Amino acid sequence: SVSSLAAQTATTAPVGYVSFPLAANSDLKVGLPMQSSKSFSGAVSSVLAGDVTVDGTVSDLTTEPHFLLVTSDNGLQGNWYTITGATGSVISVAEDLALAGLTSTDTVCAVKFWTLDALFPGGGAVPASSNVFAPVAQVLLNDATATGINLTPASAYLYHDGTQGPAGWYNAGNPAGGLAGDTVINPETFIIVRNNTVTAATITMSGAVPTSSIATSVLSRSAGQQDSLIFNPFPSAITLGASGLDTSTAVRASSNVFAPLDQVLLFDANSTGLNNTPISAYLYHDGTQGPAGWYDAGNPAAGLQDAVGIPAGAPVLIRRAIGSDELVTWTPSLPYTL
Repeated sequence: SVSSLAAQTATTAPVGYVSFPLAANSDLKVGLPMQSSKSFSGAVSSVLAGDVTVDGTVSDLTTEPHFLLVTSDNGLQGNWYTITGATGSVISVAEDLALAGLTSTDTVCAVKFWTLDALFPGGGAVPASSNVFAPVAQVLLNDATATGINLTPASAYLYHDGTQGPAGWYNAGNPAGGLAGDTVINPETFIIVRNNTVTAATITMSGAVPTSSIATSVLSRSAGQQDSLIFNPFPSAITLGASGLDTSTAVRASSNVFAPLDQVLLFDANSTGLNNTPISAYLYHDGTQGPAGWYDAGNPAAGLQDAVGIPAGAPVLIRRAIGSDELVTWTPSLPYTL
């Protein structure tokens, strides 16, 4: 469910929350459809390599990790870059943004990364563990750069109730490493909340309603098929037809509906159990055999499926066939008007 917590104004994005059911003894695969707070938003004055001079003075953007998000429609819209430094009116990133095409005609904002502590303060509704060596619930994080198919999470974290030491988030694979609540969550891939208890919970994510899109990278490899674990980045449903997955070429068109090139795999929004797998797959057809558009890969005869919805924050698995070694950027349009 989605709820508004504050009315929109001309200068402030509306804020709210999205709630997701977490069944007992089950996994919840979910993206982060609410945006963390912005520390700066404004125009670019000049760009020199990775140093972006902005109109105005910026605060410290490194004590808490931030990324620089391009908000103007210049070909880079939605692209984001980890901020490495900020002094006066200069924001620095590792990439050469001048070479990439950022100019003084553009606008940007500095956004805090979600961390475990920020997303789930005090553990949120994730069941707390009294024994760090036997967690009753975990938050599993994916590696957005992992290669291959049927990818598994790269790391796992538990929230400790303080029985054995300081309360807070810990790396389940290395509890002795100390508190890990400052672990950054990649904004391009979904997370998995694993509930090993017999009690259901409701996971709530609060934040700002996105006012501009964020780009997501979809990987392609010459060495074989490739999965990209992405999600609907908005607190509102989008349809396959309006998703832009086809026009961005994140999903390449198939000429044969019975031999799809790339596919979009979707999960059951109300699934229960652990390690839940996709329940449906869709391809984009180029029109060679019939009307162009989205089709159910398991039942192409059912006709166009452009109206199939992807719920707010819902996980999406893009499986690309063998191809060139490249990253394709998907920047979906806002499904609402602000």
